[in-house]
Amino acid sequence: MLKRRMIRLLEKLLIQRDEIHREYGTSLRYTQDYQKRLSIIRKVLVQENEMFEGWKVSDCIVSIDRHYIRPIVRGKEAKFVEFGAKVNNIQIDGISFIEHISFKAFHEGIRLKDCIRMQQKLTNVRVRCVAADSIYANNANRKFCTKYGISTSFVRKGKAAKDETLRKILRSELSKERAIRLEGNFGT
Repeated sequence: MLKRRMIRLLEKLLIQRDEIHREYGTSLRYTQDYQKRLSIIRKVLVQENEMFEGWKVSDCIVSIDRHYIRPIVRGKEAKFVEFGAKVNNIQIDGISFIEHISFKAFHEGIRLKDCIRMQQKLTNVRVRCVAADSIYANNANRKFCTKYGISTSFVRKGKAAKDETLRKILRSELSKERAIRLEGNFGT
């Protein structure tokens, strides 16, 4: 009930604004910022009407001032939805580099090759080991790392090898370092 009233009030205000513009439009000067905000408000009204009628709205605007920010569904335990930029970064010797940043959701798991290439380009040294979240442990990334002889922190698939205890120790150390350095960098 309240939501419907708010939508109707916004519609009424826009109608009144349009009437004033029709009557005094030639003598009024609108800044570019005002016109942009008005356009965003009109888009928000359309989206709110669609959501009120039960339609799912993609690219939902959550802020008039920061209209480029979209809700990103994360599926985390504490927060199902987050707002702001999603960042994929790499860390080399304690220094973090942003590999990719977007205000829209993206899947980090497909960016491992780009991260490795970026590190090699920055350091001019071939990457020998990678510590990454389990989301990066897809088949394409596993094949890439195997092909180029890169050790990873990924949990091994299939039957255990003869040197599995050594691999497990390496995996554990890589994962521990990744958690301490990378996640500590953001305070998470």
